[in-house]
Order: sequence, then structure tokens, then C-alpha cells
Amino acid sequence: MEVRRFLRLRNTVLNSACAPNEPAQGGQRSRAAAKEPWKDKKYGYTPCAKHDGVKFMNDEVLPTFYASQWKFAKNQKDFVKKFHSEGRRQNEIRKNLLRVSQTLENVCNEKNPASAGKFFDSNYKLKPKDATVLRNNIKTVEEIQLCAKKVRQGIAKEDALLFSKTTHKLKTGNECAHKFHEKCFGTLAENDAKVLEIKEKLEELLKKHKQLYKFTSRANLKTSSRRVKEGRTKARTRKIKRREANIDKIFASISSSYKSTGVIDELDLSKVQVLTLREVKWIKYMLESEKLTENIRRTFLENLNPAVKRAVAEATENEKDAASSSEDEESNEEDSNEQDSNQEDNNKEESGKGESAGDQSSSDQNSGEGSNDELREQEELMTVEQAELME
Repeated sequence: MEVRRFLRLRNTVLNSACAPNEPAQGGQRSRAAAKEPWKDKKYGYTPCAKHDGVKFMNDEVLPTFYASQWKFAKNQKDFVKKFHSEGRRQNEIRKNLLRVSQTLENVCNEKNPASAGKFFDSNYKLKPKDATVLRNNIKTVEEIQLCAKKVRQGIAKEDALLFSKTTHKLKTGNECAHKFHEKCFGTLAENDAKVLEIKEKLEELLKKHKQLYKFTSRANLKTSSRRVKEGRTKARTRKIKRREANIDKIFASISSSYKSTGVIDELDLSKVQVLTLREVKWIKYMLESEKLTENIRRTFLENLNPAVKRAVAEATENEKDAASSSEDEESNEEDSNEQDSNQEDNNKEESGKGESAGDQSSSDQNSGEGSNDELREQEELMTVEQAELME
């Protein structure tokens, strides 16, 4: 009995303590609902929103859209449908504006050595390698200008549809979209002013760099053929690294012991069967490597997908054909070079023979001229003797 009496007293005390607070809480809720009536699921509001787009629609779009469209909506379902379409549209435009502003921030970043933030420091001194950084940043700034222009044109087209063609006044219920468009135009104007300032500064620095390092530019230091050679070797090294990385990736997927030991002891046959045609190129190189033993290579090929297996065989055959064709071309080039050398030798011999014949003919001519001179002398002597006899 005493326990029951105690429990009754406790319940009455607790009820009396909680009763005065309940009307106050209800009053607070009613006041909040009166101030923000759009904060309700029936109007499209999403409580406890976590995604950025949903938060934007709750906080930015829904209040102004409720104030401009709820009066003219047919019913609750029609209002929610229009709100979602308008919210998604404004969110896409917001994303485009964020991309423009983020790229502009990346250009002005001081920590990134490839950005132009370091050039805006008054104590910074230009270096010979800064020319490429300046040119790349000028290109990115021009791309930002083009992107902002496209966004502005799209917003202007959509904003023109909100006005009447006859009176050129804003249609009823479109105040939410027009306010958002004006806000976007303001942010774009601010970005344009920053972009123009940055572009002018970078162009001035590029001119200054050309004056300072006129004879130490890359074009003067390196020829085009040298740059092509360097680019070829770099591409070859990148290709080898990419091949090794893809082969290691396949090894790690088909064998659990490869990551820890670097040796393939066992194969995960389920992972081998999952390999697709995208990995054919790397599977071919993997089979050529020395990390696989004969037994593991045999089991790998047996459990490989038939389509992948055929593709690997075709790739190896094509590679062999290409190698044989290249060898034939090399042999043909060698034969042609030998023929050319033989022709040159023959031409040299013929030219030598012609020279010797010319020498002989010239000697014969010289000998003929000598004999003619002797005959003339003998005739002159004969005439002199005859004149003496006549006397």
C-alpha cells in the first residue's frame, strides 16, 4: 500500500511539473510555422537535408518560390512539381557559376607552382621558366571568359521568357526566377572584372619576361628536332611505366600473395574468369613476363574467358606478323642499299674508263700534232736547198 501511494504521488508531481511547459512549446511551434509556412513536406521541403543541391533548394529557392507561386498554383501537387523543376534548373546554373569561380580561384592560387598567384606578389622576380606558366594561365583565363559568356547568354535567354512580349513586364509568379537571374548577373560581373584585371597583369608580365630573357627562351636554346627527340623518349618511358602498372594491377587482382611477396604462388580462378577484353593488351604482356611459371600460365589460360583468350591469341599473331613484315622491310632496304652501292661502283668504273680513253685520245692528238710539225720543218728545209741549187 505504501509503495502504491508513493508511486501515485510521484506521478502527480511529474505531471504537474510537465504541464506548464507544453503550451509554451506548442506556441513556439505555431509561431515558427506562421513565420516560415513553406517549411513543410507538402510544399516540397526536405527535412534534415545533407546534399548541397537539396540544401540550396530548401534555403534559397523554396522561400521565394513559395511567396511568388503559391497564390497562383492549381493545387499542392502542381506547386511541388513546379518547385522541383525550378529548383533543379537554378541548381544547374549555380553549379556552372561555381565552376567559373573555382577555376578563377585556382588561377589565383599561391601554393600551386603552375598557377599565377605567385606573380601577383610585388617582391617576386621573374625566372626564365615562367614564360610557359604565364602562357598557360592566360589560356585558362580566356577559357574562363568563354565559359562565363556562355552561362550569361543562357541565363539571358531564360530571363527573356519571363517577360511579356507585348507589355515587356514581368509575368506574375516569376519573381523567384528573375531575382535569381539578377543575382547570377551580379556574380558574373564581379568575376569578369577580376578576370580582366588578371589577364592584363599576366600579359604585362609576359611582355616583361620577353624583354628580360630575349636570348634565353626555350625556342632559342633548343631546336625543334631536339624537342621532338625528348618528347619521343618521354613518351616511351611513360608507355613502359603504364604497362608495368597495369600488369601489376592484374597480378594483384588474380593473386593474393603478389602484393605481399611479389611472387604468384596461387591463382584466384574467380578473378581470372572476370577479366574482360579491355585487359587483352596487358594480359598479352603478362603472359610474356617471367613472373609466371609454366603450370600457373597453363591454369591461367585454361580458366580464362574464351573470347578474351581468342583476342590474346590474335594480338600475339598480329604482333608476330608486324615483326616479320618489319624484318622483311629491313632486308629489302639492305638489298636496295647494296644495289645502290653496286650501281655507284659501276658508274665509277665507267667514268674511270672514259677518263682513260680521253687521256689516250689526247695523247694521240698530241703525237699527231708533233708529226705535223716535223713534216713542216722538212718541207721548209727542202725549199731552202732547192733555192740554193737554183742559184
